[in-house]
Amino acid sequence: MGQLSFDLPKLDQQATKKQVLKVLRIAREYQQIGFVRKQIKTTPSYAPREHGNTYAISKQVEDVGSWNVDREIMMKDAYEAVQLALTRLYKKEREIIVRRYLEREDVCDFEVYTALHMSERKYYRMKLQAFNKLAYMLRIEVIG
Repeated sequence: MGQLSFDLPKLDQQATKKQVLKVLRIAREYQQIGFVRKQIKTTPSYAPREHGNTYAISKQVEDVGSWNVDREIMMKDAYEAVQLALTRLYKKEREIIVRRYLEREDVCDFEVYTALHMSERKYYRMKLQAFNKLAYMLRIEVIG
């Protein structure tokens, strides 16, 4: 009897990393400052109009209102998903992600792996594993 072989699809590491970083950035923004709502302009623009009438109605209030609601829900969902996914990572992987991407914006990799008393190679290996796990848990992996 032949042995069954399951070939897992290969991840596109660069695109997956970009997606995970995007979600982590959103989660950090929501964690640190919450949600900042857009405001509508109340002063009219008196610029000369060179084109003819379009008879289009500007719905600035509705557009800004729906953007505020949609964006706040998206940011909150991303934050909660990241927090849930972090609880499922190993302790060192969680510390790497939290220290590097969720606490402060100006932290570099060198500072993190020296603070965690890790070698550079082990740090980058664990960071890659954490990114891959987060991508699968958040369902944002990119198959290449």
